[in-house]
Amino acid sequence: MAVALLALILAGCLVLWTYVQTHQGPLLRQIKAGMESRINASVQIRGMGLALCRSFPWLALRLDGVRVRDSLIREPHEDLLTAESIFLQARISRLVLGRLQVSGVYLENGRIALQSDSTGGNMARIFRADSSAAGGPRLDVRHIGLNHMDLSIWKTYPHSEHFAFRVDRIDAEVRQNENALDLALDLALEVRDMTFSMPKGSFLEQKKISGRIRVSYNPRSEVLQFNHILLNIDQYPFSCSGKFFIREVPLPFWMDLHADRILFARAAAMTTPNIRKKLLAYALDKPVILDCRIDATAAGGATPRINLRIRTANNRVELPGALFSACSFTGYFSNAWHRGAPRDDPHSGLIFTGFSGIWQNIAVKADTITIMDLSQPVLHAHLTSRFALPRVNDLAGNNSLRFSSGVAALDLRYRGALNGDPSRGSPDSPGISVDGTLRVDSANLVYLPRQFPLSGLKARIQFAGQDLHASLQARSENSRFQLEVSLGNLLNPSVPAHQAGAMQAVLVAAALNLPDFASLFRKVSAPPPSAPPKNPLEIIIAALTRSWAMASKQVSIKAQNLKYEEFIASRLNSDWHFDAGVWTLPQADFGFADGSVHLDGRLESKGQYPGFSLRATMDQMDIRKLFSAFQNFGQEALLDKNLNGQLHAKLQLRGQIGGKAAFPDSLQGKLDFFLQQGELIDFEPLQRVSATAFKNKDLSDVRFADLRGSWEIHGSRIVIHPMKVTSTAMTLILEGNYDLHRGPDLSIHIPLNNFTRPQQTMPLSGRRSNPEGLGLRLHANRGADGKLNLQWDPFRVSLRKSRRTPGA
Repeated sequence: MAVALLALILAGCLVLWTYVQTHQGPLLRQIKAGMESRINASVQIRGMGLALCRSFPWLALRLDGVRVRDSLIREPHEDLLTAESIFLQARISRLVLGRLQVSGVYLENGRIALQSDSTGGNMARIFRADSSAAGGPRLDVRHIGLNHMDLSIWKTYPHSEHFAFRVDRIDAEVRQNENALDLALDLALEVRDMTFSMPKGSFLEQKKISGRIRVSYNPRSEVLQFNHILLNIDQYPFSCSGKFFIREVPLPFWMDLHADRILFARAAAMTTPNIRKKLLAYALDKPVILDCRIDATAAGGATPRINLRIRTANNRVELPGALFSACSFTGYFSNAWHRGAPRDDPHSGLIFTGFSGIWQNIAVKADTITIMDLSQPVLHAHLTSRFALPRVNDLAGNNSLRFSSGVAALDLRYRGALNGDPSRGSPDSPGISVDGTLRVDSANLVYLPRQFPLSGLKARIQFAGQDLHASLQARSENSRFQLEVSLGNLLNPSVPAHQAGAMQAVLVAAALNLPDFASLFRKVSAPPPSAPPKNPLEIIIAALTRSWAMASKQVSIKAQNLKYEEFIASRLNSDWHFDAGVWTLPQADFGFADGSVHLDGRLESKGQYPGFSLRATMDQMDIRKLFSAFQNFGQEALLDKNLNGQLHAKLQLRGQIGGKAAFPDSLQGKLDFFLQQGELIDFEPLQRVSATAFKNKDLSDVRFADLRGSWEIHGSRIVIHPMKVTSTAMTLILEGNYDLHRGPDLSIHIPLNNFTRPQQTMPLSGRRSNPEGLGLRLHANRGADGKLNLQWDPFRVSLRKSRRTPGA
């Protein structure tokens, strides 16, 4: 029985093969005429045969060497269709009766090329309006297949677009319902080109797409649509929905894509090169949730609108200039943020919401981050954070501050260029604007360029656009103070820091210890190199340190007490100005030694040791307290315990500072003084004179008339010009030198009338006569034993010798 059935089938196949071979000509003419009656194209078929095993029990006619060319377009002469083989699935009974009924079409090893221009091109004209011509095969296609086919679609209006696919397999089953055709597709293809704008490049370039899906096509409205179909795109599963309006030219469509777990770099690689370049500036280690809409429904065939959303949690994210761990956010990209604007880089942007992450061990949050104009990106961000200050020590841009402790809390709104350091940019660069506050508490730090330490720092820094205002409380060694600072043009890229507005500051303190601030006046040490800042926090820190180092400063200092070793001043009120390494003191007033001091000066922190100059006016100062405060000016001959009186003086002095004090050998200046109600108590040199020349006079307590003198200061040597000393004990003329290292080298002239008057008759006023004349001349110097020596010097030899001595 089985043998008989097999024999019957083989016999039938032989009959069919014989029929096709003997009727090949009429069948080819029928197929060609039927095809040309339905399309505006010429058809060429090289030959045909029978493929019984392909669709048994259906008959499969194999058409070989098929070529279809658009008959309405002369240029370019490109075939609409070429195929090595086309298989037509037909009913055997209909074929025998001479009526070919086709239910399936399969194309293999060929190419389909479609073109669209302002009139629709061959995409619109390929099918004839009236395709009811008799003689052709009846079409009732239920199956369509493409294997190893290239599909190319060109659009030249209103701008060039190109879509090219390499189809490994498409098997479609077509079912008719009331209003539409349902297509069940099994496809596997590779995107060669999906270009909506030639300058911008292709979507999904060289990406493979596969899946078993269902789509719906409405022949009446010519709309193709699908909902939540599952496609594998570049080996990632995507849920896809979309609608294509095939009737219209250019072709409008929209499509939604959703992927639950996809690597960001792989998703970015599916976009056009220009978008891909922008997205790949960001790197994410873990997969993200992706939603994308491609919308080409706008009139005029504009570039499709691309809306992209990604969501991630606890990811490692690299942004331009910053690397975040434990990062979570929802991100959005669009190439059409502005309605009606071109869909290009200047009108593209990104938005991040609910951003949180850890950067450089600093936890950062931002409710919203926007990056607009991707041709010249501008960042808007609202940043909040609370962090330990030592974590900023190694940030790019911070080569001046070294924190050992403290915490900070920031709440800032930032606007500025995304790439690089805009504060160093050109005048055309997008400006930086910062608004908000930075609070610092319990901070200990060192300002590295001047090795200036601060402890217990508490600050509130207020940013307002380009400007800054700060309120600080801090301690520097033994000085605690409050500081109010204002600074303009802090982040203006077109204004260099040294040309920006002056830093205005007011320092208020109960007590200041002057040596605590000595390092501020020394030469600035070169800071260690620092990488360029690349993100908002680094840019702000770099701008602060750069402005502090380079901006001119106007500082008003008010202190109840000012201390320098034993020197204690009161009611200090001074103004300082700093610019280009030069401190200028226009005025300073303070109380000292029961009197007052007014001074002005200048200090240049250039070279190894800063140089200074000053002018001071002193009124009604207690000379004993003056000598005590300055430790008797480094000499031992005349001590504070030997003096009483009120001093008025004018001082001009210049020199160099090293460490926390001036170099004595560098000092140059002049002192003019006037001493009132002077008194000399237990002064050893006078007592030695008394023992030598005035044995009948008590010189242990000598009161002076008003004493005027002029001294010159040359390093450690003080030149004393002739100075008349009138006292209750005697009248004398004193001149010579006093060296802080070698002691006195003085010439003392004692007129003879001092020997003829008793001590009680020596007047303190009314003496206007010239005391020069005959008298006793003495030379006072330090002996080898370190004690004061008095020697007779009637011819002033020692004085003339000291004047000839180099350096004397």
